Amino acid sequence: METILNEKWNKNTSYNLEKKIPNSWTSSTIYLKYFIENNQDTLKKIFFLGGTYIKKIRIYKLLMNNKFIQLNDESRKDGYQPIKLNGGEKAQFIVKINFSKRSKNELTPTFINPDYLEKFKLLRRYNGSGYPAISYITCGILIIMMGFCVSKLYESSNKKTYLYVFLYCSSMFIMIFLNALLKRQSGEFSSFFSEYFQFALLVVGTIFYIDFSREFLETKVKLTLINSILQLEKYLLIAILIAFTFIVYFTNYFMLQEAVENGTKIFMTFVAAFYISFYSLKANKLAKYIAAGNLILVFCAVIAYLIHIDLLPKVGVFDNSMIFLEIGLVGLLAVFLIGVAHKERNSLIAIIKEQESLKKEWENKNLEIQIALLQSQQNERNRISMEMHDDLGAGITTIRLYSELAKKRMGRNIIPEIEKISSSANELINNMNSIIWTMSPENDTLHNMIAYIRSYGIDYFEDAGINCQINVDENIPDTTVNGEKRRNVFLAIKEILNNIIKHSKATEVIVTLKIENNYLVLSIHDNGIGINTGVFRQFGNGIKNIKKRMEDMQLEFSIENNNGTLVIIKNKLD
Repeated sequence: METILNEKWNKNTSYNLEKKIPNSWTSSTIYLKYFIENNQDTLKKIFFLGGTYIKKIRIYKLLMNNKFIQLNDESRKDGYQPIKLNGGEKAQFIVKINFSKRSKNELTPTFINPDYLEKFKLLRRYNGSGYPAISYITCGILIIMMGFCVSKLYESSNKKTYLYVFLYCSSMFIMIFLNALLKRQSGEFSSFFSEYFQFALLVVGTIFYIDFSREFLETKVKLTLINSILQLEKYLLIAILIAFTFIVYFTNYFMLQEAVENGTKIFMTFVAAFYISFYSLKANKLAKYIAAGNLILVFCAVIAYLIHIDLLPKVGVFDNSMIFLEIGLVGLLAVFLIGVAHKERNSLIAIIKEQESLKKEWENKNLEIQIALLQSQQNERNRISMEMHDDLGAGITTIRLYSELAKKRMGRNIIPEIEKISSSANELINNMNSIIWTMSPENDTLHNMIAYIRSYGIDYFEDAGINCQINVDENIPDTTVNGEKRRNVFLAIKEILNNIIKHSKATEVIVTLKIENNYLVLSIHDNGIGINTGVFRQFGNGIKNIKKRMEDMQLEFSIENNNGTLVIIKNKLD
């Protein structure tokens, strides 16, 4: 500062201040010299603004002894530096300016009256453009996306996918929000954002997007080649960010910084174009969603770059290249939502199919166990019925044979006990045959059961002087009837027939089996005296037992007077 006044000075009018400063000025220090006079009688304050994206402003006031005093620096926040002069004072000032290390800086030195300062800030910030408003709308969309991703982190199985999208949206939100908030502003934070942080957010967001692509497409398993390329790109971007940080903060090579930033953006554009071609050729539908999203983003990024280097005109709200990046980002996220919905649907279908497969497998195993159990039961029933027939049946038949021989030898002098032995043996043989019939799995059909009941009923009433008529519908299906149900139904019929012989005084019995209203109906109707209270008490326990058997087998049972006694057993058909 001791020799600055002796340097060669040029008038401001020597430069076209409507244009951006040359890149060679960006890393240099610019000095401005002003003579300022307060022609009023009172203390006056004015504000000085050097231009857009000024990193640092230092103002020195020349004293009477050719020494300079530096004014208190108040420009760090937004680039506006106050200057005070007493009434009637005239002084010379040297302004020392350092620009933010970014392209397209402006040197537009301006003095602003304090009363006009706020309006000046608004006019300078918006400059007739709706761009900040559009940026805030984009930020709102990103916030919605971030909230959506947070909600999915708690309920979705693809947690990493939503985590990377959340981080990507967060990076883009911070970049767009700060870019809108700091538009056409100077100051230290604005400088930090424009020369370093904006590019860093773009690179970090791209890294998160790479991780999202790998998780979304499951490249480790399904696309190993593209997975290796994505990993290589990720590590390369990390290396570029480290190198960029070093260049910005430890060197003064702005042209190298600019080359790295623009070269990285061009590199990412070409890589994205490669991914678009690669994914488009894949049959994988999810890959096509990534390709479509990248296509939208690349298209808008190219337009933004052409606007940035002034190869496309700036018209209306599209006076800033950032707006096209925002359009591309919103398009990318819209395609992402469609792709994620498609993947979630496929995942849900896969989970349902897996659950159905497991359920079917479990049902098959359970069925195999049930079949094995039934087979074991049937084998045991066969064994018991065979042993009853071979051992017990042979023994009872021998007893009956010997009792009959004894009766013949005794002639007319038959002892009553011998007659009872013969009768009991005969009854045991009939009962044993019935038991063997119910236990044999070969008889587990409705037609077999009907045939057995027909044969038993006719034989049972043959010696009782009662005419037995059995009617069976021809359309009765030959369904399976398990041994337990056959046994209980047969024992119930046996008890009913026995009561007819003992108590009804009937001369005729009609047994009917038919289909009625989706029920299989068995009715036994005699023409006897009917059932009454006195008779009911005599065989009430028998009827109670019949009802209990039918309830256990889930069959309907009823007994009533209807020109004799009418017994009905119903079974609902499936």
